[in-house]
Amino acid sequence: AGGAAQVAGSGEAGAGEEEEEECEGGKDEETAVPLCTLGSDASDDPFGGGGGFGSSSSSSSSGGGFGGGGLGGGMSSAPAPSPTIDSTITEAEAQADMTFSEGEADCSNEELPTFWLDMCARIDTNTSSVVNLVLNPERYTGYNGSHVWSAIYQENCLVRTGTADNICYEERVLYRLLSGMHAATNVHIARYYHAPSKRKGREDWEPDLPYFRRQFDGHPERLKNLHFAFVVLLRALARASPYLASYAYVAGVSASEDASTSSLVQRLLDSAILRSCAPAFSAFDEGLLFREEQASWWSLKKQFKSVFHNVSTVLDCVSCQKCRLHAKVTMLGFGAALKMLLLPTELLPTSSSRDEIVAFLNTLTKFSTAIHYVKELTALQYDQYFKAQPLPSLLGTNVDAVGAVAPTAAAAAAAAAAVAASPQAASAAAAAS
Repeated sequence: AGGAAQVAGSGEAGAGEEEEEECEGGKDEETAVPLCTLGSDASDDPFGGGGGFGSSSSSSSSGGGFGGGGLGGGMSSAPAPSPTIDSTITEAEAQADMTFSEGEADCSNEELPTFWLDMCARIDTNTSSVVNLVLNPERYTGYNGSHVWSAIYQENCLVRTGTADNICYEERVLYRLLSGMHAATNVHIARYYHAPSKRKGREDWEPDLPYFRRQFDGHPERLKNLHFAFVVLLRALARASPYLASYAYVAGVSASEDASTSSLVQRLLDSAILRSCAPAFSAFDEGLLFREEQASWWSLKKQFKSVFHNVSTVLDCVSCQKCRLHAKVTMLGFGAALKMLLLPTELLPTSSSRDEIVAFLNTLTKFSTAIHYVKELTALQYDQYFKAQPLPSLLGTNVDAVGAVAPTAAAAAAAAAAVAASPQAASAAAAAS
């Protein structure tokens, strides 16, 4: 169910050669001017991430910092594959995409239920050619998007009244969504890092475990945010289920393909697996948003939407076409999910465009597969470690010593932290897995 999406800035199809030059804009851009400053706390990470997850001062040139992986992978000696977008699409698919037209509504008055309808307004989806997302999977491109991530995190700031040492619930939600997006992106990069190469004997895309370790070892909060964002998406899926079940899924390939797509969506919405995720939904409650008392001249809702729009605009700074494509699809999916959660249910049938539905389902897939890849990469990490450290060499050592020499596996650390935190968080991790 990859679907097709219209994303501004699409280019011509690339020929996937064995050894590719680095994607345009792949060099460090440490001099990039940030768009705003958090300034709400003296610490480097006011969100409690531990380790400067969103700090603009984190080093990116070595690829070791989480901000260095970015929207297509950190800098590396590995050859970069084709950064261009495969824009191949059939005539029937193009015709199907033209069948949708958007209406207009008043989104300026926060007292009206239509206020959230324009959440995705800053993500252009009708200014270029249609892209088949199945032909453009997310993987390593050689692009260093650290300057873009820095700007994205610094755009996540809400001007507040009163003391400046508090971070509001709404700001934390935005940060954790962006952090989860960052984590999911880096997991996909780690899983599909090395392109097929006859010279090196690679028949398919292979993972890069050192990259995976650099991004997640010692940072369980990053995987927590990955799970949190997935829970938000699942909650939106559950709330919009009646609307999504009745939606006309026309891909333009064939009538049988359209029927198959509708059947697969129906299976997802009616599955026992989705119902079993219900306990995990308590990890986030959209009903807690925007309850804070505020001054008459200051609107938290408007600032929340404005920050989301600003972050969406920052994505236009991404010079790598494939990176920009996946970043915009994910933000479009987040915007669709927030609309599903914040709008009255009676407005849902007219609230989302075809591109937003496609982006929402693909974003849900992105996070689900990222969580699966974390388990896969962690297993590979353990296999690699125990091959280098045979089990007999550990015999006679106490448990603390074994724990000290064992790798800080990302998924294990996140699961342990979730269990220690709360049963709900553990349920979320288990359900997402």
